[in-house]
Amino acid sequence: MDEWPPTLRKRYHHVRVLGQGAFGEVAVAVERATGRRVAVKRVFLRAGAEHAALREARALQAAAHPNVVALVEALSEGSQLYLVQELCSTDLSRLIAACYDPLPPQITKGLLRQLLLALDACHAAGVMHRDVKPSNLLISFEGLLKLADFGLARGMGPEGAAAQQDSVGCTSTAALAAAAAAAAGPGSVAASSGGGGGSESSGSGGGNPRPRAAVYEDAAAVAGRYSAAVATRWYRAPELLYGAQQYDGAAVDMWGAGMVFAELLGLAPLIPGSSDIGQLALMQQLLGSFSTLEWPELAQLPDWGKVLFEESSGVGLAALLPDAPEDGLDLLGHMLRYPPHGRPFAAAALAHPYFSNAPPPAGPREILQFSDAALSRHDHITQRLAALGS
Repeated sequence: MDEWPPTLRKRYHHVRVLGQGAFGEVAVAVERATGRRVAVKRVFLRAGAEHAALREARALQAAAHPNVVALVEALSEGSQLYLVQELCSTDLSRLIAACYDPLPPQITKGLLRQLLLALDACHAAGVMHRDVKPSNLLISFEGLLKLADFGLARGMGPEGAAAQQDSVGCTSTAALAAAAAAAAGPGSVAASSGGGGGSESSGSGGGNPRPRAAVYEDAAAVAGRYSAAVATRWYRAPELLYGAQQYDGAAVDMWGAGMVFAELLGLAPLIPGSSDIGQLALMQQLLGSFSTLEWPELAQLPDWGKVLFEESSGVGLAALLPDAPEDGLDLLGHMLRYPPHGRPFAAAALAHPYFSNAPPPAGPREILQFSDAALSRHDHITQRLAALGS
């Protein structure tokens, strides 16, 4: 691509654009020296965008793990920053859309296990993702689930992991390039081994029982104040819907993971509200009304009490997910508790009997085989329907 700087063109052959947005674009490329396919994310640096791009690069490096999409290298040219990341086969939203029958229980279990391993690595490093949803969960060519798109990631402050201040106040492109290269690691232009990430179609157990001292931190985390306008609505925790600016980032991510789990079980979003108020209403119809007796801090949230909802005991998760196993519903119920402090850490969720009970979680190879077959079948059916309609 002519717009790429010479250094990037020398190392990578541009194949095609994957997607474009206000931030810039993502393209598929091939590393000339190895033949490896990568995703190149080009970020247009504007006021405020520099900090976001730097946070993404640093968060990816801090949370490096087999289930987190890898940042390969970072470089800048003029007013543009390039993040080179591993390329994946597809994403979870496309896999779910391609399935006509419930996922085999071992596949659901294997995918959730890998998501929890990714979150455990993030939280242990003091990183909260804040946008956990199926389209941000990629599936690699080896069948590994990869948490991607760290554009909303932040360091966790007083409500999460304790850490020392490490400001992200780089405002010049040169300073950003140096910081991004440092985030990518030794050998970068301005590179690492190891995020956002790309999918072309667009680990192992245990964990830390609590977040340890943060590897990654930022100024907002030190102040303990964050934006509530994060996460896609259907996966947004109730404290965010009520405008919380001080919150437990790990608990926010666990709520999002619970919503992804429910979608794996039911092949549809569990609570598809059309507005924030609608989301809160549907949430209570399913899980029951909010209670300040159960969650005293609720009364202190900025938007609490602005809208009155009808009292509901909730129909319960089993009503919407009748085919889900009992142990899976129990784990899901813990992940979707209203009080943030009631939700388990990722490591605790991994220790739930759901994962040790039969069937065992599917491994990467089985997940890849299932994904390839489901997507191929879906493409075949779509082509047949298109032919019949023409």
